[in-house]
Amino acid sequence: MRRVPGFSAAVKLPPVTRGVLFTIGSKDVTVDGQVYQLDVAPYIDAQGRTMVPVRYVGELLGCSVVWEPDTRTVVLTGEGVVVSLEIGSRELSITQGSNTRTVSMDTEAVIVPPVRFVAEAFDYAVGWNGATKGVTLSPPAPTSSSGSANSGITTSPASQTTSPSSTSTTPTSSAPSGGGGGGGGGGSGSGAPSTPAAPPTVTAATISVGGVPFSAQGSPTSATVILTGSKGAVVSDPTISVTEPCVLTITGPAILASITQPQQLNAGQNTWDALNQVLQATGSQATLGELYDFVHAATGGDSFTLAGTLSNSSGTTPISLTVVVNVTP
Repeated sequence: MRRVPGFSAAVKLPPVTRGVLFTIGSKDVTVDGQVYQLDVAPYIDAQGRTMVPVRYVGELLGCSVVWEPDTRTVVLTGEGVVVSLEIGSRELSITQGSNTRTVSMDTEAVIVPPVRFVAEAFDYAVGWNGATKGVTLSPPAPTSSSGSANSGITTSPASQTTSPSSTSTTPTSSAPSGGGGGGGGGGSGSGAPSTPAAPPTVTAATISVGGVPFSAQGSPTSATVILTGSKGAVVSDPTISVTEPCVLTITGPAILASITQPQQLNAGQNTWDALNQVLQATGSQATLGELYDFVHAATGGDSFTLAGTLSNSSGTTPISLTVVVNVTP
């Protein structure tokens, strides 16, 4: 049987749990810190929409993907949602239970469809980094038991203020306004009340590369930040923002957990001491190249995951942050 590029894909991708990075024109895609190679590179069409092979999009979203040749329709089925794309059509059909709605697109569906319309149909967030031509997908954040309106981790990078027409929302609408370099565990929030209102969650985590702050993507409990820059760019100012005053305790990796003391965090933005300790261990200047060498020596790859807990009198929240180091020529 002849393989259809972009549909009967040569490689199978796992469902994303933390974050995905596509780069326009590149066949490499990073899924939760692991790099895979596509058989068709993402591209931007004449209408400015980012187009990604439909099979890969479906697999990343955890969907089954079926090609119906008689009607030239691709059907993606996820958790309670069915999305249909007819090749050549400018409409996308979304069915949830007995309700079906149609979304109009400003470009025609092809085997390599506009990723934003498909991903947002399954409540995934889509981000755009104009400097690196990177497209990111982030899973929907779990609903907080406290009923908080917090939507979770912001998109990357924090300095990005505009997006091309392939992105209908600005990636930094909820990003922190600055990279906190303050000492200790101090932040910009108010002091701790005697009785916290709810268990703490993370609202943002940021690290600067060459003075440009990059923000993590994902849920309030599991997120990924992809640091991109030249080998000599200085990495600095790691911050973490939380909803409630709490204590941050690092539980992994073991070598870091054994030397890192619990850190008191205020509500709002704080310097992240544990990540500062990682940077101090990388080399003389904590450049991106030194960080990559340090991470590669420790893990054999280009990423590491920092695990821990946030605790206050209302409860304990487990968190993890995966840091991916991407050195550009």
